[in-house]
Amino acid sequence: MWATATEVYEVADKNGYKKGLLVEEIMRNRGKGIYAGSACMGGGISQALMNNNEELALELLQLYRECFDEFFIEIHTNTMPEQHELNIKLVNFARKNKAPMIYAVDSHYLTQDEADMQQAFMGIGMRKKITDEKTYNPTSDYYLMTEQEIRNSLAYLGQDVVDECFSGVEKFVNGLDLNIYIDRSRKVPKPFGVEDSDKTLVEK
Repeated sequence: MWATATEVYEVADKNGYKKGLLVEEIMRNRGKGIYAGSACMGGGISQALMNNNEELALELLQLYRECFDEFFIEIHTNTMPEQHELNIKLVNFARKNKAPMIYAVDSHYLTQDEADMQQAFMGIGMRKKITDEKTYNPTSDYYLMTEQEIRNSLAYLGQDVVDECFSGVEKFVNGLDLNIYIDRSRKVPKPFGVEDSDKTLVEK
């Protein structure tokens, strides 16, 4: 699966699609062997539902089901009001169409207190100032959450939905045949206030 996913990304990149953007041809030709999710608010299904176009969302769901071995609806944990509104639509859509759900933590940094540092790095990369509007993530919850933090962040959806998302992640993980090599020789700076990065990752 990892080799297939890497190939998909490389093909997309060679064809001029930045950040591994997929088009239908690539998905149909190379989607087998891959578990996929609906992505964040910028994803096709999310955009369709945000624009109240359930017909398009269903067409995309059917396409993804045809292309991939398994397709999941992602319920994201960030606290933006528009994300909460979208999550409610996604849950209703998933249940109506019998699509499995998973929680998704968009983790840009390890701990919550690194949010300001992340925004500074984003500003450098985007050649913008921290004071520029609509440039950065408006909340500081794009960090690696614990299970309880995930459950708390999605509690407004109901305990049954949260449990279903966790069951979906378990199904997702159990379906993986994946080995990733980690180069321990690389020296990665420790986050502020973290004595042991590996231990913190394990605890998370």
